[in-house]
Amino acid sequence: MMKSSKLGIYTASTLKHSYALKAQARAIQSACIYAKIKNPTIVVVCSNEDFFDEVGEEYRSLLLEANVRIIKKEDFYACKNRKNYKNEVQLMIAQMRTLATRELLAMGCDRILSMDSDVLPKYNSIRCMLDMLSFDNGFYDVAQCPYPSQGGGSFLGGGGTKQRQILEDFKEEELKIPKDLKRKLKKERDGLNKYIKDLEEKKVKVNEEDNNKIEKKRKSVIELEEEAKKCPPKDNVFGLNGKAWRKRGWFDYAYPAIGKGSIVPVDWVGFGCTMMSQKAAALCDFTGYIGSGTEDLYIVWNRWYQNNINIANIPHCPSDHIIRDRDVEGQLSHIFTYHEEEGEFKGHLRQEKRPWYSQDIGEGCKEEQKYKEEKKNKAKKNKQKP
Repeated sequence: MMKSSKLGIYTASTLKHSYALKAQARAIQSACIYAKIKNPTIVVVCSNEDFFDEVGEEYRSLLLEANVRIIKKEDFYACKNRKNYKNEVQLMIAQMRTLATRELLAMGCDRILSMDSDVLPKYNSIRCMLDMLSFDNGFYDVAQCPYPSQGGGSFLGGGGTKQRQILEDFKEEELKIPKDLKRKLKKERDGLNKYIKDLEEKKVKVNEEDNNKIEKKRKSVIELEEEAKKCPPKDNVFGLNGKAWRKRGWFDYAYPAIGKGSIVPVDWVGFGCTMMSQKAAALCDFTGYIGSGTEDLYIVWNRWYQNNINIANIPHCPSDHIIRDRDVEGQLSHIFTYHEEEGEFKGHLRQEKRPWYSQDIGEGCKEEQKYKEEKKNKAKKNKQKP
């Protein structure tokens, strides 16, 4: 008989990013009930505000037998100087994850679910992730219920390499790049390569002036490459794969037209709704991480990849993501995920942008009208621009 697992669940948040925590607690309650788990261990690592005590009470009222721990630290706070994805913020997130993971491991948890504070799991998420970690006697050590990216774009999880952690969705030769931009890009690349080659042939020590010129030329190439990446593909992903199949970075292109009933292997995932075996969790050691790139990809490529950890993505039960709206300043949007319900594409993975309603007591419907009015006003202003 298979030994029953002890499940630990953690989330980490500052007050600025706590807007979905109570809704997340309710979603986790549903997932635990469906998975028949009555006594999970729940850890919330957070900044030092009273609101997080309310989150703890929410969990205790929803899961009566759960062991709930709220770990507050004054060092974990958000401010104007801390910008998302900058080194200081990424280091803070890594510290929060370290504290939470080590706490759950110390408490004997052998299945650890990492949740981002703005991700909402589906009712069957925990059951499916537990099933995947049991698949073929532990073939997978990590399972993710994929969620849309922070910008409301593609789903997380897909193809990558140690050298390029998330592969391009489309190679440069697959894009409709204007001739003028192609010429500029070729000229800048040729100029950079020639300058480096000339220095090597001279066999002289590269000085600071040479390094500065190289960096300037390289920066010019990168700027043009970024511009080229914004160009549309020459064909859809099916047509391009038919000509030359290749691994692609984000899930929508790595596994197009997939969804309900599916579980697939991937090279990388985020930590937003991701369950780990005890081994994978023990490998979540951020020592050596300096804040460059996201902290989850650091673990994927510097810990799991080194130790042959297999990762499963489960588009059968995607997660929702609550994001900051790029169209309306200060507005939150609910990126709702689902499967196509009928027709030719029935079962395919989908997402839809909606106004965010947390269903907390006292929340009013006027927010939806405000959302629509602000969006309408912004569209009107953009129309008036020359």
